[in-house]
Amino acid sequence: MKTPPLFILRHGQTEWNLAGRLQGALDSPLTRQGIQQAETQGRLLTAVFQEFVQVDVFVSPLGRAQQTAKIALAPHGIDATVDARLAEVDAGDFQGKARKDIEKEWPEIVKRCADDFSFYLNAPNGEGEAQLRGRCLSFLNSLTKPSVLTTHGITSTMLRGLACNLSFLEMCALPHTQGYIFRILGGEEVILKEAK
Repeated sequence: MKTPPLFILRHGQTEWNLAGRLQGALDSPLTRQGIQQAETQGRLLTAVFQEFVQVDVFVSPLGRAQQTAKIALAPHGIDATVDARLAEVDAGDFQGKARKDIEKEWPEIVKRCADDFSFYLNAPNGEGEAQLRGRCLSFLNSLTKPSVLTTHGITSTMLRGLACNLSFLEMCALPHTQGYIFRILGGEEVILKEAK
């Protein structure tokens, strides 16, 4: 599909990310490292706002994405519009559980799903691929100008995959790195990061 230029931020590291606990539609605050990652994204956004005069800015309604967007956008004096379609996938029965406990309770799902993307989308009583795909398509089709999105690991993977016309298997191989910006222009993705 064709989209305007996209700049997609995954929220910074959270307490549950650090503890190996699945969040999905639940939430936990950013760690100190997560705050630093959001600050890095803020610095990376400087070039974006210099390149494009008119930019729409959107954020997931979940707290960890809101916290990340607030930190990243603060130096630019910009507020984000909340859009529920950017929320993380509902991971059903996996939510709030430690990954090691999920591996014990649902070993067949863990064995079948080697990557995080398919793992979350196969959660019992979760949102699943079709629903996530539908709301991500709806969101992308609503965009009219270059856009900065602050969202989540699984939702950002679907958004990026759709914008780059990837297959499901190709989406499964995308990185979920925090502290970077995924730039999509003309269906091609480039990862923006600070030089070390």
